[in-house]
Amino acid sequence: MFIIKFKACRSATISVSFTSKKHFVSIENADIGVVLINWNHAAETAQCLDMLRSWARLRCQIVIVDNASADSDRMMLKDLNATIIQNESNKGYGHALNQGLHHLFSGSPELALVMNTDVTIREQDLIQMIWTIKSHREIGLLGPVLEEKSDQGSRFSLGGLDIAREVDTRHWTPALEALPPSSPTDAIYVPGTLFLIAKAAFAKTGDLSTHYFFSGEIADYCKQLQSQGYRCAIDHQAMAHHLRTERPGGVRDHLYIYYTLRNRFLYIERHGPSAQRMRWMWHGLRQYLGAIVRGRLQRARALRLALIHGLQHTFGNQNHLFLRR
Repeated sequence: MFIIKFKACRSATISVSFTSKKHFVSIENADIGVVLINWNHAAETAQCLDMLRSWARLRCQIVIVDNASADSDRMMLKDLNATIIQNESNKGYGHALNQGLHHLFSGSPELALVMNTDVTIREQDLIQMIWTIKSHREIGLLGPVLEEKSDQGSRFSLGGLDIAREVDTRHWTPALEALPPSSPTDAIYVPGTLFLIAKAAFAKTGDLSTHYFFSGEIADYCKQLQSQGYRCAIDHQAMAHHLRTERPGGVRDHLYIYYTLRNRFLYIERHGPSAQRMRWMWHGLRQYLGAIVRGRLQRARALRLALIHGLQHTFGNQNHLFLRR
């Protein structure tokens, strides 16, 4: 691992206006860090960086952690004029996020924004989240309402459900009108799509687990934060937007399905209840047989390997079973 280059960023004094209540809340020296994790999508990362740098009131310290992308992708990153931590091998999301957070929190930021590069959020929504997490020191990790856009339309997510028990782990609400009036509200976990994490909470709780490699790390980390007395919460007055698109090569049909099923067994191993292992075994078998019947052999192979590895406690990076460089 090495750092390619660094550009200093300024902190800002923020005024948050709640016009309906006609009062102002001032947040002094809101020094914010941002962690972006890149793996072969430098064009998306560049667009995300443009959004962050277009803001008028927030000046963020941005670090990009590259997880051993292709050479062409790495060359694109060098032109972004940002701090880049370049990994020579892909050690997964949790490892990369730990690197980015340690880098930021060794300096002045007291908060870090972690976000997927295909997510958008308005500056005023992030300012709202900053105000909320600074006003509620017991919150260690805070997410917004998340609009998930797809070809089927939009749905709104209010955090995550127990990944040891639920197949669909998002807490969906059909419309904004259904949102509870109070804010913030506790969540079992906050999706890793976008969240704020407090430096104090990270220092007390420690690093994210690196055994998941991809999917499940933030649900696991929320459990750890909660065991340390912190809340994981959703701010209903802030919103971010995520466009769900399939990357070339159909990664969601094999790589994603492999890690999401396999990592249920890891989560149960760490947090229980152990009885759920049998449930996921039968669920995986049904999915596997269904994929065979429909002729989706790549998906069936991913499901079979996920079951074998989950039951054999084989975790960490298994990308080599699915991807060719």
